[in-house]
Amino acid sequence: PGLTGFDTMRRLADDDRVALPLMSHPAFQGSSVIIPHAGISHFALFGQMIRLAGADASIFPNYGGRFAFKREDCCSLAEGTDCEMGHIKPITPAGGMSLERVPELGMVYGREVIFLIGAGLVKHSPDLVENCRYFKQLVEQI
Repeated sequence: PGLTGFDTMRRLADDDRVALPLMSHPAFQGSSVIIPHAGISHFALFGQMIRLAGADASIFPNYGGRFAFKREDCCSLAEGTDCEMGHIKPITPAGGMSLERVPELGMVYGREVIFLIGAGLVKHSPDLVENCRYFKQLVEQI
């Protein structure tokens, strides 16, 4: 929605022909939340507004990574994806992370999260299949 607008996401969500889960990517939205005393809260933008636009999951840059999100920002965002909003259904937070951080972040977010591993899955070892098994083991321990 940062590139195409919230209305475009809403139209896709309302179109039964699409029939796929919609994941909201945070591209071009970071400047709205990066300054604590100005802009929009993580809770509202990546949690509530994304839900209102019809997303099924909200991708976000996790704390401790290459972006400036703090742990409390990410926890607030996750709360926004699940807070009471009348008939609007909760959505799933989807945070980017590395394999090494799965146990820690599982403790923070619980099991109702999408772990976006990306390049970390191939950095672990040259055996992608074994890396996927290792990832599965980490998630099952949460």
